[in-house]
Amino acid sequence: MTFFIKYDIIIGMKSIYIESSVVSYYTSKLSKDKIINLKQSITKEFWRLIIPKNHGFISDLVNSEIKDGDEEASILRIKAIAHLETLKISPDIIRLARTYLKILNLPQKAYNDSLHIATTCINKIDYLVSWNCSHIANDQTIRKLAEYNQKHKLFLSTLCTPSKLLLEGEINEKR
Repeated sequence: MTFFIKYDIIIGMKSIYIESSVVSYYTSKLSKDKIINLKQSITKEFWRLIIPKNHGFISDLVNSEIKDGDEEASILRIKAIAHLETLKISPDIIRLARTYLKILNLPQKAYNDSLHIATTCINKIDYLVSWNCSHIANDQTIRKLAEYNQKHKLFLSTLCTPSKLLLEGEINEKR
C-alpha cells in the first residue's frame, strides 16, 4: 500500500472508497423510476470518468454486502469491484464505528454505515462515495463528524454522492 500512496501523490490521484450502494446502482438494470434511473446514469458516468483516474477502494464489508440478493446481480457486482483494493476491518475501525454510531445518533441497523465511515477515516481515504444520504452523505452527518474528528485529531474523508464528484468537478479536472 505504501507504493500506491507515494505513487498517488506523485501523479495527483485521489483515493476513493466505493460504498455498496454505488456498486449496486452501477450494475443494476436501468429502472423505469426516473430518480433511480438518473442515479444509475450518474453512477455509470462516475464509474467511467472518475474511477479510472483515481485509486479505488472497497472494504471487506462492501464485499460482504454486495454478495447479498439475486445471484446474477451479485456476480455483476463482484466483477465490477474486482479491480478495487480491499481494506480490512480492523479493531480500531470497529471501535471508531461504535463511537460514530453514538455521536451521529444512528439506529443500530445503521452500524454498517458507521463502519464504512470509520474505514475511510482510519485509512485516510480522500472520498467516501455513497448514495446513502440517510446516514452517510448528508450535511448533518458531515457536520457532526467534522466536529468530532477535529476535536480528536482524526482524518475526515469527504462524504459525498457520485454526482457531487461529477458535477462539481472536484477531482475530474484535467491534469
